Amino acid sequence: MEIDHDEMMGRDAHPSLFNFLNVERPIREVGSSIVSLACEPDDYPRAKPRIRYENTYKMSPDAKVSVQQLRDIIHDEMESRLKDVTYVSEECKRLSKTLSQEIKRKVEQLPFRRYKIICLVTIGEKRGQDIRVGSRCIWDINYDTYAESTFENATLFAIGLVFTIYHE
Repeated sequence: MEIDHDEMMGRDAHPSLFNFLNVERPIREVGSSIVSLACEPDDYPRAKPRIRYENTYKMSPDAKVSVQQLRDIIHDEMESRLKDVTYVSEECKRLSKTLSQEIKRKVEQLPFRRYKIICLVTIGEKRGQDIRVGSRCIWDINYDTYAESTFENATLFAIGLVFTIYHE
């Protein structure tokens, strides 16, 4: 005859954390639940339904990107926003993001379709130092390109880069 140690101790065959701590689980009615929301569900924007496009089998763009147009957009935007700015790290951090978003928005308005656009803006303090900015990408030299522009004033420098990569 075998003695069941758990049966002798008054424990279930499958011990749980609640049995170990001698804590009883709260009994709830079937179907009841507790929901806690930090804000009302209507405060969040609803996700738009995804539009599914059919394949076009296009392997090349209708029009190539004009590097000069990209340079002009980058230069004009940096010139207008940075000409009277003095370098303050927190302000320039925010300004770098804003400039990048604005440049990207303007590039997206150009008549080039099916391109992925990547925009980077670097702002730094002028203290007599040298700086080099490098990047690497795997891309198609026939359709993908980039443009850059630089800006300087008495207290800061800025480098703007826009990459356009054709998305087949």
